Parts: sequence; C-alpha cells; structure tokens
Amino acid sequence: MQGSFEDWLSIMRNTAACLYPYPWFSQLLRLTPTIKKCIVTNGHPLQQTNKYLALAPSFEGQTLALFCANNYRPKPSPVVAKYVMNYYGLSPSSCVMVGDSNVDASFALNSSLDFVGIRSASKEFTE
Repeated sequence: MQGSFEDWLSIMRNTAACLYPYPWFSQLLRLTPTIKKCIVTNGHPLQQTNKYLALAPSFEGQTLALFCANNYRPKPSPVVAKYVMNYYGLSPSSCVMVGDSNVDASFALNSSLDFVGIRSASKEFTE
C-alpha cells in the first residue's frame, strides 16, 4: 500500500532528524564559543526544529537560535536578517552568513552580510 504525500510530509516533519555535520563544523564551533550563532531557514518550522535538535549536541552548551524565515518573509528577503541582528544587537559588519545555496548567497547580499558558501552533498551551489 502506497502512502499519500501528506503521509510522507507527516513522517518528515515528525521524525527526529539524523544529521551528521561536516567534521570541521564541530571544530569550528569549539573555536568560537562566544560568537552568537543562529539558523535561518525557509523550511517547515516543525521539520527544521527536528534538524535543530539533531545539530544541538554539536554546540556543546553554546546558544543556538532557530529563526524560521517563513514566519517573517522567506529568504532571500532581508527581513529576517534584520530581525535577527536587532534581536542580538548586531550590525551587518559584525555578521557572516554561511550557506549552501544561491538563495543563501542572495539572502546575504540583500542583507549586506559577508557570505561563506559551502558545498552540500544535496545541493548545487554556483557562484
């Protein structure tokens, strides 16, 4: 018996994510314990919360905030970046956007943020 698309979405959104960060990711986090970090995502809030919970152990006691851009205005709109910077009391010159897609690069540009592009096994990033 084949499930419906809604069944598939329910499983994706309600199942704990199993994420394995790049090896350098955990090392970078250990080297930057006082830097504020957040995830800005266009994904479904429940599914992204599961990803956040899967990544949280990598942060070893550091604060990690999750911002679902769809609750404001989806990336590449700068609306959520402005909200995050205001929330933390930061300026664009004190922030760096790390992303793995052209949407992330556009988001950084629209938000006046420096951008570091990383390659992802699941996405193609073009400069």
